[in-house]
Amino acid sequence: MEIPETRERRLLEVKLMQQWITKTAMTLPTVRDPVQREIMTVLCPELAIQNDGLLYSIYAFAALHVAMTTNDHPVKEEAVEAHHRYLGMALRTHQTDISNMGQQNAEMVCLTSIFLRSCYHATLQERCLSPYTPPTQWLRMMRGSCDIAKMALESVGHDEGSIINKLNRPKPDMMDLYTVFNPKNAEGLCHLLRRKQDNVETEPWDLQTQDAYSHTIRYIGGMLTGFLNGESLAEVTKRVVVFSMTASDRFIALLEDRQPRAMVILAHFFAMMAKLRNIWWIGDTGRREIRTIQSVLSEDWDDLMSWPLMALNEDPMEIGTIPI
Repeated sequence: MEIPETRERRLLEVKLMQQWITKTAMTLPTVRDPVQREIMTVLCPELAIQNDGLLYSIYAFAALHVAMTTNDHPVKEEAVEAHHRYLGMALRTHQTDISNMGQQNAEMVCLTSIFLRSCYHATLQERCLSPYTPPTQWLRMMRGSCDIAKMALESVGHDEGSIINKLNRPKPDMMDLYTVFNPKNAEGLCHLLRRKQDNVETEPWDLQTQDAYSHTIRYIGGMLTGFLNGESLAEVTKRVVVFSMTASDRFIALLEDRQPRAMVILAHFFAMMAKLRNIWWIGDTGRREIRTIQSVLSEDWDDLMSWPLMALNEDPMEIGTIPI
């Protein structure tokens, strides 16, 4: 349901845009880079004047930020209501924009997709975990946003001045698939593919399944390597966000089937997410998911869960101060 055009609505939208420019955008780790900061705080609001989908997605994300970081109940209530309304308006407009995507609106569609994706990341930390079901709907939504990003990239081509290409420029280069999924990345996680006799007798296993598991641990191994090599908060966060956009259909199907090995591997991803829990739109998602995955697995999988369980007590990465 759209909010009627009233003075109250205009005041709310002014507050939400101010919230975005001065606070919410500054919580994105990439804005430590001056170019990225200008995109988020200057160019995005300018483009949003031309595109309702982008405008509503900014309002939705800013409102969610207020809702999840305030202890003032009336303020929280108003922000939650604003988030849901603007999110619905953004989604409806976004679908129309995707259907008509071309060079003129590709950047706005891509940015809208990024902010909607961030909303989904933020609400993941509050999803119901009892009874536990792996977050496969979230993974599928993230996969869809990846397809939109690819379409937008094709629309702008190799224009180095485009916002999309500027957003993709900071390292790590997630378009470099050879590096992202290099088999060497999995060297420290190969034990996750070792099968016991009981597994051989009961676990679904074929070439497609093995490839899905290998594909996933190569990505997670790359995340872990980057972290151990001292990548910045922005770089580690980028890897965590992109993971959900790269999950294979087969891996998602294995999670939907509640296969223990798939859930163990997913717990290793959440161990990386646990390191980012000081970021409000990630929060305690990682540790919540790890604990619940452990509770639904049999003791046979305890040895493979040792590293994710250790991550429960590790210190998070420091956010630090973002220069404005």
